[in-house]
Amino acid sequence: MDRLGEIVNILGKIGKATAFEVAQRVRWRGAENWGSLPPLGKYLALGETLSHLRRLEVLGVVERLEAGGRLQWRLAVNSLDTSRIVRRLGVEALK
Repeated sequence: MDRLGEIVNILGKIGKATAFEVAQRVRWRGAENWGSLPPLGKYLALGETLSHLRRLEVLGVVERLEAGGRLQWRLAVNSLDTSRIVRRLGVEALK
């Protein structure tokens, strides 16, 4: 599964989440877990996660929410296009 599919899968399991919360759950190559990434690795991983969330937002797969100065993302609600895109990404949790 590619990174976009992995992020959709994560949001499907945990509901709405910040980019940081998503980044902590992604499987990063060369790291056993989030805690084993060096500070620069965490910084880069967070940037990559934000980029993927934005891409998924543009595709209509996720929605961005803002409350109390915090940005969170969740899977888009009731979108036929989202179903098609999710199938193309091969996401397990939503099939």
